[in-house]
Parts: sequence; structure tokens; C-alpha cells
Amino acid sequence: YRVVGKGTEEFSKMNAGDTIRVMGPLGNGFFMEGKKVILIGGGIGIPPMLQVAKSLDAEVQVVLGYRDNDLFLKEEFEPYATVYVSTEDGSVGTKGNVIDAIKANDIKGDVIFTCGPTPMLRAVKQYAMDNGINFFDTANYYSLGASEEILGEAIKRRGNRDDVVICTKSYYPMYDGINAKGLSRKALFREVEASLKRLQTDYIDLYQIHNIKSDEEFDTCFGENGAYKALLEAKEAGKIKHIGATAHGVEAFERLIEEYEDKIETNNVCLTAGKEDYAVEG
Repeated sequence: YRVVGKGTEEFSKMNAGDTIRVMGPLGNGFFMEGKKVILIGGGIGIPPMLQVAKSLDAEVQVVLGYRDNDLFLKEEFEPYATVYVSTEDGSVGTKGNVIDAIKANDIKGDVIFTCGPTPMLRAVKQYAMDNGINFFDTANYYSLGASEEILGEAIKRRGNRDDVVICTKSYYPMYDGINAKGLSRKALFREVEASLKRLQTDYIDLYQIHNIKSDEEFDTCFGENGAYKALLEAKEAGKIKHIGATAHGVEAFERLIEEYEDKIETNNVCLTAGKEDYAVEG
């Protein structure tokens, strides 16, 4: 392992058998049955792809990028997917990066999941657009805005804004301050403007209110000065085309459908989120 921040530092101080509480996996669920999926991982982005490979009900191909022949987790992927490898020094698999491996092995897919360093993500997004994948789901909080920036750069280079569908969302804090996050009109109005700037676009196809959970958050979101009001104003101004919402729990998802069907155009629920106790294995 490697200590790169507060979270990994905390984990590094734990011992085998210690119990921790975690919530996860978090994010958006997608039905992949019948799809041909490409999972692309590089560096510290490789471990998250393993859980994705285990969870998907689809034909899965995994492309893993390494520096050399230290192929950590490669064998763990093999029961769940066809595995391809690229190494920078050419010691194993295709010499070069993950895109070189995809091209060398003529890998094709309907959907791409990826996690890894920023240069790799730029290359993957460019590859996706070159190969007809045009729906991109991101969020303001992903890499603190870098995900939106990378997507915006790729689309600008292609010059094909009207050919792609951009979906983004907000909730989590982007800076320190009382209005740094949340579901208020002020917070969402500011984040829509910030996302437009990072994405280098005049409009966003689908903007989602992210991770609504409690009664208080529902009241705030759909109240007079809530997030929904800000998105309505943005839609009227032509800055967003559609309004959606995400939920990380079944109860919240059901409430969105039953009480706010006339307001929310799309509902996205994380399929596997929940709180559990896990033991650290050593």
C-alpha cells in the first residue's frame, strides 16, 4: 500500500482484525446485462476496478496499466474478466499505455469504466469519443473538478459538443465555507455555473441533485430556496436541459418517484450502497 492522504494514513495505522465502519460502494448504478464492458485501470486506479469486475453481469474485458512487471492484482481479476496488460517498459503485455493495449488487442466495447491518473483519463475520454461512446457521467466533486475539466477539454478538441451527452451532479463541498455544499438554491446555482465553466460548454444535458437522504434534505432541496428552484431557473435560462436526482438508498429513491415524479425527469440510484461492518484482513 501507499500513504497518499488522510484516509490511507488512517488505514496504515490499523492492524489485522480491527473493525471499521464504511459506507459503500457509493456512486451510480448501471444495468450492464448484455453489454460488452471495458474496465480500464492504471496505478492506484486498479483496485477499484476489481470490485466493478466482480459486480458486473456482462462480458467484461479489463485493461490494466503498469510501470513494469509488478502486476499487482492481475491474478485477482482473471476469474471475472479477460485481462490485458500494458507496461511502460514493455516487460509484460503491450509496451506503452492502456490505449496502446486496447488498440494492439483490438478491444471493443459498448461501455467504458475507468479509474486512474489524470493523463490516462484524458486519453480514455478521447478514445471513447473516437469510438462512438458519447454519454459521459461525471460530477463537480470527482477529483475536485478535474473530471469535468478533462471532459471539457476533450470535447472542445473534438468540436462536437452537440454529438455528446453530458451528465453531471453536485452536493459535496468544493471548498471550505458554510455554503460549500448542500442542497440550497445558492449552492446549486453557484455549482451549475462552475460546472459550465469547467466543462467549457453553454449547457449541460442532465444536471442531477446528488445523494438526497434525509427528510431535512428533501425539504431543503424542494423548498422555496432549494436546489430544485436553482435548477429550474438554470433550465429556463437554457443552461441545463433536464433535471435529475440520485439516491444512495431505497427509501430515498422511492420517495423521489412517489412524491416528486412531476419535478424530476431522471432518477439514478446506487444499486449496492449500504452500511456494513468489515474486518481488516492481514
